Amino acid sequence: MFVRKLVCMLFLMSSFVVKASIMVVWTCEMLEGGEMKDLKKINTALVIAVNKLSESEVQSNVLEPTASSKMESFRYIDIY
Repeated sequence: MFVRKLVCMLFLMSSFVVKASIMVVWTCEMLEGGEMKDLKKINTALVIAVNKLSESEVQSNVLEPTASSKMESFRYIDIY
């Protein structure tokens, strides 16, 4: 477990140093009745709106659950 945390931390630090970016990982849960396609549309619209207001480009990726289609949690990776 410690090695996995260390590797993750080194990866995030190297990304910060090489690209001078900030990477944030969010863990979220889908509301009842929500669908992944709707979430992706909202996320895309949010990124477009933020990039219009910001000088630097913001990226956001939605990580879908692959173990089961009934999983309610998912993750975002936002790069500023």
